[in-house]
Amino acid sequence: MSPLLEIIGLEMSLGARRILSIDRLVIQPGGFTVLSGPNGAGKTSLLKIMAGLLRPDRAQARLARHIGAWRRVRRELRRHTVHLHQHPYPFRTSVADNAAYGLRHKGLPRGEIRARERAALDCAGLGALAEQDARCLSGGEMQRLALCRAPVRP
Repeated sequence: MSPLLEIIGLEMSLGARRILSIDRLVIQPGGFTVLSGPNGAGKTSLLKIMAGLLRPDRAQARLARHIGAWRRVRRELRRHTVHLHQHPYPFRTSVADNAAYGLRHKGLPRGEIRARERAALDCAGLGALAEQDARCLSGGEMQRLALCRAPVRP
């Protein structure tokens, strides 16, 4: 089976300190990958790199048919990957408006925005809370709201 993502020769430094040095990392489709280590080991940095949000000093990558230097694969990573912060921040508006925030700024038709918003909220089990103030959600509900934005984005 072909890997979902393969990263080779990843290196990253912050100032003079090397925070990541990974010879080869393979993420298989349909499986689980556990990332563990002490504070400051680079776990969050690695996840941000894998989401295309942070640029390593050096790396080669393969994502589906996109192979090559990190800058060539980064665009595809950003299109197909979501980095969910441990403590997501909801906007001061309803759950539904939070879910559709990105679409409202893309100029999509109102009906399409509403349909995608509804589908995402239902998928996250938040449909019944659509009109509630998002800041009143529990921690787990806030994380599900942040995660449900992923299929909503264009």
